[in-house]
Amino acid sequence: MASSDSESLSLDLPGFNMPLNFMPDEAKFWNVAKELIHRGNGRTRNRFYDWESPFTEPGLPLITLRELRMLQFMNQITDKPDWVVKVFDHDVASKWRNEALSSPEYMSEKMVDYCIAELRYKAKIYEGTGLISVFYGDVIKSDCAIPAWLQGELKALVAPLENIPARNLDWHPGSGQKVLDLVHPSLYPLVYGQTWILPEPKVTSVEDCISRCCEGVVLPIPPEEERFVADCNEPLFSRKFQWLPCDVDISSDDGVSDLRPRPATSDEEDEGPHREEGESENTFYYRRFQWMEEVREVVHPEPGEFVPPPVGVDDVDLRRDFGSSGLQIIVKLANIQLTPEEPLYDGGSWHIEGQLNEHICASALYYYDSANITSSYLAFRQRPSTVYAGYPYMRYPQNSSSWLKKVFGCENNGPEIQYVGKVDTREGHPTRPGHRKILALFLVDPNIRIISTANVPCQQKDWWTTEIQRAGVLAKLPFELQDQVFNEVKGFPISLKEAKEQRLELMEERKSFAFAHERGFEDSYFSLCEH
Repeated sequence: MASSDSESLSLDLPGFNMPLNFMPDEAKFWNVAKELIHRGNGRTRNRFYDWESPFTEPGLPLITLRELRMLQFMNQITDKPDWVVKVFDHDVASKWRNEALSSPEYMSEKMVDYCIAELRYKAKIYEGTGLISVFYGDVIKSDCAIPAWLQGELKALVAPLENIPARNLDWHPGSGQKVLDLVHPSLYPLVYGQTWILPEPKVTSVEDCISRCCEGVVLPIPPEEERFVADCNEPLFSRKFQWLPCDVDISSDDGVSDLRPRPATSDEEDEGPHREEGESENTFYYRRFQWMEEVREVVHPEPGEFVPPPVGVDDVDLRRDFGSSGLQIIVKLANIQLTPEEPLYDGGSWHIEGQLNEHICASALYYYDSANITSSYLAFRQRPSTVYAGYPYMRYPQNSSSWLKKVFGCENNGPEIQYVGKVDTREGHPTRPGHRKILALFLVDPNIRIISTANVPCQQKDWWTTEIQRAGVLAKLPFELQDQVFNEVKGFPISLKEAKEQRLELMEERKSFAFAHERGFEDSYFSLCEH
């Protein structure tokens, strides 16, 4: 029988028949991020700015301290029980208003009124979606997005992974037996030069992935130059490893007012001290600068009335845009286990997930089971588009920079970083054993497909061994000889011992990458140019 056209096609994915550092068309590559950030006619919307974004790439605006306070206030309100009902109660809203106005962290009447109006808008959105947007960059939280029946099914499906002999529990390296890995992409990842891949677009599945072990060809090691992208001296790709996503079908309908910040200063040189006869230029500028710092005050911006954002035709709809091709998701399942003897978990550090091999563009964290865990949170920070601190968006006198700290909380010649806020999680009682169970889903940029579990048959040696034994291939041999045969199989499939060694190597590589990223993130500084 002649093969179909689809069967005769070769598989072309980054790292296999395509350069590892392949990037899709720029317009597509930035599409999702731009739509998430730029709402409605390509404009960047917030509570104080009203100007066109000058960027062709994603960027977050520089946020005033007042807006950060407003975001944090609304985040706190949406943590309150029944807030979606109470926000429409005049007496309750007035109480919240008075509490905000008397808070040590300053809020003006206009700021509070704007927040109450926006919260009422958010409440209507919440009733239809169960979602609450809390910070820039589309940080979304929800305590009802997952129905109870689905949460119960998840717990039941995860239970067999937890209820295994203690000697087989996979504690995450370096966690002091506090983080139990149930599913982790760093164990049995794609390994360039070792992993086998199906060279044609004939996908494997749960049903046949073990029987197809060692089918296909060995994935080649990419050349060194493919670790880099244009205009970047730091390697962004790994030539050793890639986390393997799973392919997800989403074609079904079923559910799996504004005022620009303005400085109070004027460019009028007639105001303030003038240079005296015989006074050196440096002395005069220093004296004038001291006068400006003492006399002039920054006028903080006030929001206008809240206006609901326009419903943009370009909003992200994954099912509409990618229903035919599906999504690729990288999965983590982990439990944090605490005891009265070991009651503390230090939490994570600032980091990004994966390298550019994975093309991760969004993360979802689901805390599906928590007990007796004291208050914890997810914190967010951003590196804003600092062009908003310069002309024509901000006008400020020559050599003036104090307004940057007063308005935005940033320092001239300081890091281009703003700490946006945090999302609190559950509280419990610290004197009894506690746990937190987490499902993490990382979305691969839908505009680019990478090598997934659909292209890579089983890599686990113990799975393959069990399948061989069940098939009776070596049934005529004594058990001792069978074990000897399996022990002589080297390289591939991969034993658990080797997989754990590779995991440590992957973690070390990612640690170096994360350090370089952190250094780059924190080594960019505000620099207010003279004019």
